Amino acid sequence: MSLDELCGPDLDGVVADANAVGLPFASLRSLVGFKRLAGRPQDRVDLEHLQRVNGDLPIDPIPGLDND
Repeated sequence: MSLDELCGPDLDGVVADANAVGLPFASLRSLVGFKRLAGRPQDRVDLEHLQRVNGDLPIDPIPGLDND
């Protein structure tokens, strides 16, 4: 994947998801996508915590991160 290619959650989708559930910025689905894409140690800890609190997390495939 080149730097010219977009990856990760698209902003329009993030805003639509947030608006659909009445959140001011991002839905759980978008937050999970951002955390997975960043992949920092604290993000992995945050994802584990989110899973303990919410159960199975909504996981959308991310090009360049989730390869077939």
